[in-house]
Amino acid sequence: MRRKRPFNRAERIGGLMRDEVARIVQYELRDAVCRHVHVTGTRLSGDLAHLKVHWVMEDGSESDSATAALERSAGYVGRTLRDTFDLRRNPTVVFYFDREFARMERIEALLAGDKKAESD
Repeated sequence: MRRKRPFNRAERIGGLMRDEVARIVQYELRDAVCRHVHVTGTRLSGDLAHLKVHWVMEDGSESDSATAALERSAGYVGRTLRDTFDLRRNPTVVFYFDREFARMERIEALLAGDKKAESD
């Protein structure tokens, strides 16, 4: 029987960082388009130096203005995470549009019989 992989520190902190990044994006960033962004997941490296943040818009689309705003705010988010989690250095934050989540939302709408999703 295979042993379970232990739950490591990077996974625990990555989960906490997902909640914190979602809060920062929703309430602290000045750009109004960021209020429509939802953080769907994070992936933190083992050395806590790199954080990948996956996001979608409320309607499931990808917005160039939201992408640009999130890229501009990556440094601020990293500094805030360093201060919040008392890290030695700023994690490098990179935002990725979550295509799988958007695709899953569209499939669920089709299965539910949503007429708007059928026309897309």
